[in-house]
Amino acid sequence: MNPTFGILKPIYEVFGWDTRYIVNLFGNSKYAFWTVTATWVFYSGFNMIIFLAQMGAIDKKIYEAAVVDGATPWQLDRYITIPLMKNVFGTCVTLASIAMVSQFDIIYMTTKGGPGTSTLNLPTYLYKIMTLENNYGKANAVGVIQIALGVSLVILIRRLFRDKEEVKEG
Repeated sequence: MNPTFGILKPIYEVFGWDTRYIVNLFGNSKYAFWTVTATWVFYSGFNMIIFLAQMGAIDKKIYEAAVVDGATPWQLDRYITIPLMKNVFGTCVTLASIAMVSQFDIIYMTTKGGPGTSTLNLPTYLYKIMTLENNYGKANAVGVIQIALGVSLVILIRRLFRDKEEVKEG
């Protein structure tokens, strides 16, 4: 993404475009947040593998019985595939949330939380407080907030994706 030696410069040169107009996406506060957010798209392949594994584990007999009963492809997805994939949805949302709360490496390597504070998150902020300001008390407070936020997200996601418990009759 670097306008001088990044991948965009050769692409501009191949098409004959003027390389002076390449925007520094990580260095411009207007684009930095969205560029860092777009780097998280690469985690979608991991989620796709988890989804495909679960879809392959669904017994084909369930689909066959539904087709015999007259289910359309849309109904197969709505009433069989999606409900049986509920746990996988929860797992992927949990993993994405934990990654969001603890993301440090990509942000630090690309922008160090800048320009300004446009891409600053809790782990990067904690690192800056600890290393640049030598304020370990404040860094510990930020760490506790980060942990509390992570635990709260996991509890909330588990409640959202848990199965409804059946009411037992006496």
